[in-house]
Amino acid sequence: MNTTIQLTNKTNNNNPHRMEEFMKRSKMALNIAALIALVALFFVGCDENSITDPGDEVGTDREAMIYLIEQDEAIGSFDANYDEGGAQTIESQEGGIAKTIYPVAIGSGVESKTRTVEITMNETEDSAYANVTVVVTGTLYIAASDDFFNWWERDSSQVDTLIEKPFTETITRNVVFARVANTERPLRNWKVVRISLVEGSTPDDNISIEKMTFATASGGELVVEDPSEFYLEREEPSNGQRDRLIPHTNQREQITATVEVFSAYQDDDFVTVTWGALRNNRRHLVKLEMSLVSSSPTEGGYDKVYEATWRTAPIRGFRHAVVGAVPFHVVTDDATPVEKSSFGVPYFVK
Repeated sequence: MNTTIQLTNKTNNNNPHRMEEFMKRSKMALNIAALIALVALFFVGCDENSITDPGDEVGTDREAMIYLIEQDEAIGSFDANYDEGGAQTIESQEGGIAKTIYPVAIGSGVESKTRTVEITMNETEDSAYANVTVVVTGTLYIAASDDFFNWWERDSSQVDTLIEKPFTETITRNVVFARVANTERPLRNWKVVRISLVEGSTPDDNISIEKMTFATASGGELVVEDPSEFYLEREEPSNGQRDRLIPHTNQREQITATVEVFSAYQDDDFVTVTWGALRNNRRHLVKLEMSLVSSSPTEGGYDKVYEATWRTAPIRGFRHAVVGAVPFHVVTDDATPVEKSSFGVPYFVK
């Protein structure tokens, strides 16, 4: 037994004065944080089909499951860290990312999302499985300089141009539900018990994240090769086993992410991890460039390893670490189309 429910988010981003306004503000030598707040368009999709106030609208089990997916803090925190709202200041572990056109800030914004949720119940109807597919239409923003600058000089005064590149990425995640009651109110009958990790890609195969290791200073570790089949428990299992519980970290605890990337290109790729934002609060959003550890030739391209270390935010709540890998020429050339691969890992800051 299954059903498919399609929901669409759309926001309008047709602003003919964007470049003119961007250039005007960049010449005012604002600091980079203020620049990004003014330049980047902050896309917040309002799903006209989503359920904002359940009330009597949730009349079936499937509607209840859709609502639970929409409201889940662990699931929702992915969107807050994936949709960066526009170009972001890049925190670098090596001092700079300048190459051909010398980017000052890089980030993406989501213009629209088409979400398809396919729900399958088991024969006894005491559990259910949801496959969530989201097709994202977005824009990669690159605030860049035409001239070389040292990394410590990187601020809005260096910006000469804003490059905008459209892209389409398909993102998948799975959710497992368990029946907890048999009342007349469907929302009381189900809860989310497991969620898979998130995987996304543009329609090409020139770059892909093949494996990710997510390790905390307190000793927790996840090793992921197939995100959509790697499940984490939403709550601590009754048997006390915590190896597949959503990672819990202390505030300001050190996290290290290591990713293995296949790339068709010999040059270093631009691999980043975006983290820190809560589901409804992007205040602590950080975009960090990952460092290349190794690169070796393989059939059709190169196997590369990238790594980054950061400390969690000093505020409780669910977050996602979203890793994005794009070829470097995508962010250093104004004509190269966007190629991208993404992984997302949820975690909870205690």
